[in-house]
Amino acid sequence: MKRIAVTGASGGIGRAVAVRYAGPDTHIDICARNTEELALTADLCRRKGAVVRITDFDIRNREALLQWTRTITEGGELDCLLCCAGVSSGVHPHASYVQPEYRDDLIRELEVNAVSSILCVNEAVTRMQALKMLEHHFQVGMVASLAAMTGLPGSPGYSASKAAVRVYGEALR
Repeated sequence: MKRIAVTGASGGIGRAVAVRYAGPDTHIDICARNTEELALTADLCRRKGAVVRITDFDIRNREALLQWTRTITEGGELDCLLCCAGVSSGVHPHASYVQPEYRDDLIRELEVNAVSSILCVNEAVTRMQALKMLEHHFQVGMVASLAAMTGLPGSPGYSASKAAVRVYGEALR
């Protein structure tokens, strides 16, 4: 049975990825903070024959994230980890100037988009190595954006967060 884990599975890319990977020979661990939407994703995956385990928490909760990562890597049988959680904000145009993103929005973008994905992948890879699962083929996917290639003037924090994910992924490869 193939084992897949997806963050941010309550909607958008995370939901689409989870449903795409779902099948009769698949066990999928999904997480997100929106319990109702996460349940909908789980239902869509189950309709395709997948066994689904749901964990709902805010990805910014580092202890919950690390616990989830320990759970999905337990036994060293994880085949694919897909970090899809993401948020975006933007600048605030005024008549004569543009105000940058609000501090709380900026912190949220960096924590959700970059820090959570990097911590999750780092923990998963470290655990798989510790379990001596180096011969087990294990894939990691991290969702970046074209904004990672060049900063978008309307969303500098989002651009920075996605650039961090892209560069981390390249370096890890």
